[in-house]
Amino acid sequence: MANASRSVIAECLFNSHIERTCLKRKGIIARSAGIDKQWSGKPIAKETQLVLSELGVYTDGRFCQHINQELVDWAELILTMETKHNEYLEKHFPLQMGKVFLLGQFLGEGYDIPDPYQLGIEAYRTCVDYLLRMVRLLFEKIRP
Repeated sequence: MANASRSVIAECLFNSHIERTCLKRKGIIARSAGIDKQWSGKPIAKETQLVLSELGVYTDGRFCQHINQELVDWAELILTMETKHNEYLEKHFPLQMGKVFLLGQFLGEGYDIPDPYQLGIEAYRTCVDYLLRMVRLLFEKIRP
């Protein structure tokens, strides 16, 4: 909800994969944001930084970001982590709901993705493993 853990991990894993493929030239990029406005501008979770750095993915200077109209308009596809994120988007951006999907449901892999926030480093590693698999499935689905 804060854009401190799951969505940042997914964004960084996706963009890291883009960097290693020819898709970078196509201008494909992921950006993440949270629905809890009070987190905007705060640093992402230290555990997020640690588990990503273990994979050689660095988040220097990354801060939590709140979802806004500009980001919603910019996005061609919005993938959320939990049903309550979809509910928030439907309430605040109802005209954009045609491009909003629950990530797990979009990939046929379930629904809500558990938030590792404040559950310890192993919960973050489990989240990374899960999101790595989801990113691979996502590339299989969207690759031209």
